Parts: sequence; C-alpha cells; structure tokens
Amino acid sequence: MKKVLVVIYIILILILLKSIIHSGYNYRFDNDELYHLQKVYLLSNGFKPYSQFYTVYAPFLHLLLVPIFKISGFDLKTIYYAKIVMIILYLLRVGLMTIFTKSIFGNKAALLFLPLMLFEPFSLLTSMQVRPENFALLILIITYLLAIHALKKESFWRIFSVGLFTGLALISSIKLMPSILIIALGLPVYFLYSKKKRWAFVFVDGFIMTFLLLFFYLFTNGNLIPGFQQLFLDPWLLNSTISTSTPLNYFYIFESSLLYGQLGKPITWIFAMILPVLAFAGSYRMLVAGLNNGSDRLKRIFYIGLPLIFYTTWISMLFINSVWLQYYLPLTWMYCLFSAYLITDIWTNHRLPLAFRKIFVLGTIIFLLGVYITTFKGNYLRAEGSSTPELITASSLWNTTPNNRPTFANLLFRRPAYPIIYGGTLSPYMIQRFGPIYKSLEKNHLTIIYADDNFINQLDMASQIYIRENYKPDVLNPIIRRKITTSN
Repeated sequence: MKKVLVVIYIILILILLKSIIHSGYNYRFDNDELYHLQKVYLLSNGFKPYSQFYTVYAPFLHLLLVPIFKISGFDLKTIYYAKIVMIILYLLRVGLMTIFTKSIFGNKAALLFLPLMLFEPFSLLTSMQVRPENFALLILIITYLLAIHALKKESFWRIFSVGLFTGLALISSIKLMPSILIIALGLPVYFLYSKKKRWAFVFVDGFIMTFLLLFFYLFTNGNLIPGFQQLFLDPWLLNSTISTSTPLNYFYIFESSLLYGQLGKPITWIFAMILPVLAFAGSYRMLVAGLNNGSDRLKRIFYIGLPLIFYTTWISMLFINSVWLQYYLPLTWMYCLFSAYLITDIWTNHRLPLAFRKIFVLGTIIFLLGVYITTFKGNYLRAEGSSTPELITASSLWNTTPNNRPTFANLLFRRPAYPIIYGGTLSPYMIQRFGPIYKSLEKNHLTIIYADDNFINQLDMASQIYIRENYKPDVLNPIIRRKITTSN
C-alpha cells in the first residue's frame, strides 16, 4: 500500500510539473522581464551598468544569459531561451528547497512542502519570470544548504563559503536584506557564544570578500560611486517614487484568474489566505521547539533562525510603498515551509487522539486535492492567449531605427540615448541626476523619438518645450515623433 501511494504521489507531482512548465514557458512576458532582457542586450553590446545605463540590480543573472544571446541573437523567438533558463532555475530552486526541508525537518515535511510550493499561486506567477529575485533566492537556498554542511562539520572553507554566498545573495537582490540581516548577525553571534571566535571571523571574512570583489569589479569599470549608489541606496528611493501604492494584502483582495486559476474566490484563493496563518502558527511552534531543544545543535540553530528570518521579512514588507508580486518571493516559500512543518507536527503528534489525527490528515488530503485540480487547470489557463503587447509594439518599431543607433525613449534591443533604458521608471530624481533629456537628444542627433503626450508630460519642462518645438507626431503612428527640418 505504501509503495502504491508513493507511485501515485510521484505521478501527480510529474503531471503538475508538466502543467507548471507549460505555463512558465507560454505565459506572456511581463514588462519587467523585457526590462531585464534589455540589460542583457546592453551587456552583450559592451555597455557598462551604472555609468552607461541605470539599474538598481547586480548583473549576475544578466551575465548568465549573455552567452545564450551572443549565440542566438535578439529577436522575438530567441527571447524564449531566457524562459527556458528561468524554468530550469525554478525547478532547481524548488528541488533544493525540498532537500533543505528534508535535511532539517525530515521526510514527511519535505513530501508535504513540495506540493505546497508547487500550488503556491504567487510563486507560480513570478518564479519562472526573468527576474534577479529568482536568481537571488536560488543563491539564498544554496547558502542554507552550505550552512547545514558547515555547521555539521566546521572547517575554514565551509564557513568561508557560507559567508561568501550570504553576501552574494544580498548583492543579487536587496529584497533579501531582512533574511541576510539575520544570517549575517546570527551566525557570528552563535560562534562567539559557542566560544568559536575564529569561525565568526572566517564567516565575516567571506561575507566581506563578496563586497570587495563587487567593488573591484565596479572600480575596474570606472563606476564605483554610481554603482554603490544605485545598488544600495536607490532601491528605497525608487520604490518610494512609484505613484501606485500596493499594500501587503493588495493581491489577496481582488479577483484574478491568472493568479488563482479562475475568477471569484476559488479554493486556490482560500489556500493562499490560509498559508500565512498556518505559517505564523508553524513558525511560533518551531521557535518554541528551538528554544526548548538543547540536544540537537543544528536543529536549534535553524528552529530559532528561520522564524526570526520570517518575522523580519514579513515586518519589512509593511514599510514598502508598493508591494508587487515579486516582493512576495522571499516570503511565500517560507509560508510553505512553516505550513508543512505545522501540518506534519500535528500529523505525527502522538499526544493528540489518533482519531483526530486521521480526520485531520484525511481533511488535509481532500483539501489539497481540490487545490491541485484548480492549480492544474489554472496553469493551462494562464498559458492560453498570452500575448505581450509591449513585444508587438517594440518589434513594429525596430525597422524605424537601425540596431547601432541610440533611441529615446529607449526601444527594446536598441541602444539608449539616455541612461534610463527600456522598461525603466523615469523618476524626477533620475532627471536631476543625469540632466535634462533634451541635451541627450541633441548630443545623439536623434531624428526620431518614441514618446506620446503622456510620456512627454513626465519630462523636465525644458525637455518638454524642446521636444514640442523640434519634433512633430508621425501621421501614421502617434508614438513616433520625427525631427522637424527646414524641408518640413
């Protein structure tokens, strides 16, 4: 009977994975993904981040994708290679998360964590997108696994590598700062408390080494100051300038068939609402168990550390001006982790009546089967008719500007005339930093620009006047404005 259940479990997981891969590959490109692919294009063409184009992200994921596009080129077909890479990274990340769960909490928790993670709607929508957050989260999970091995058998290179990857995770995405803060402070404190001062310094050395390598890279590219400013200071400034404020509960309160598989409040929406409640209960249970566990040192560290990381991450979300779906990525996997821990704890708690535990397990299985069915259908629904209007618009404009000519507003897979690239937010502080737009238009001798009236109204006043005096709307396409010449 046990073998039959294992076979059924594996078959169901494989069927669900097929639908997830189908959804990840066929779901339309988000504008943020095109923004990051534009960075891949610029890096492929020798542009330097931070000095020649503005970005608040480290270029690790982008550099990973550069060789693929160096070979295949940039067009509407080859950009799907990036989706394949992100799907592989997603599967690897979920696999490593499951291994981590098994290493600390056992087989039963891991077997439950995996389907919960594959059901989680916020992750399904964003985890296979071309986003640095997904790469950073992979680095974070690798850090956790390295920490397990380093704490089991302490050695210089093991602990140094934990510090190195902790720093790498932070640089990869500043959104992981709450998690990194607990790790970067907690491990040295643990080593000092255990009278292992040497290992505390080794960890800190590894952590600092990541930043030294980053600063060396920035220095050799001649952009140390702008790189530091854009990576570590501007993310907070940029988020605060977004006009649309989305609180932490925003995506729970409106109907979305793309997010939940169907309109209304389906079982997947109920699942998404329940997960945080279970996670808080499970994290509290875990924290108490960790504080009372004096025998297993490894479990004690993670049983205390993981809830602290969770609470710090969740509280930090309350202070973010606009919480978009990708901001949930550091949280949602912990929702699944603590929920799996809590359900397993109830399932295996022999102090509870056996009848209660049987009813609880049966009810959980029936509920999760309902979530499975809706998730499966939603994955295919998400992939149907998914076109990307931004791609269609960009490709229709490629013929108007040669590949080697700069553009404003920057066109996808074309060189920028101004440091704010395709898909980026043009905030007032950026114009103050990089200067009026019209100077770049004059410097690059642009005969065509891509800007409608709404976009022009967001520019500095001098540039608004300059554009309206020197460019006129195209007769056939209002997005295009052509330079006024004497012959006109």
